[in-house]
Amino acid sequence: MSNIITTWREAVVAHLQTLFPDADVISGQRTNVNRRDNPLIRVWSHDWTEMARDIQFATPTLTIRYFPTRSKQLAADETRDVGELEQARADLMAGFADKRKVGDLAAGLSCRITGTSTNDADDAWYVDATVTAYTLNLAAVGA
Repeated sequence: MSNIITTWREAVVAHLQTLFPDADVISGQRTNVNRRDNPLIRVWSHDWTEMARDIQFATPTLTIRYFPTRSKQLAADETRDVGELEQARADLMAGFADKRKVGDLAAGLSCRITGTSTNDADDAWYVDATVTAYTLNLAAVGA
């Protein structure tokens, strides 16, 4: 099945694979810690919202969740450096800075990272980035 949502998500996955060649980039949601030897990135469609000022357009979002590796066990007196999460946030924002024009990632939409956050809890340890697109509203104009 081909639609703008799937095409866009797949294009973001492909772009992330070039930005983070050592990471496993997979579609679908996940919340628990990454115990693999390499980073893990998950991408999923989050929502589709029409623009209040013009229902012909929409601002759909994808969530990118970047999990640094947590395969090494820390000693009891050690703490994890949150700088690793902060660097991932910066890398994600910089990596999408030149992908903002219509068609850069998928035909018919422009997108950019509109927000990032970290979860530095021991049972989580990831960065979330919200990618927001601007496109025609499928609910108003059809596919």
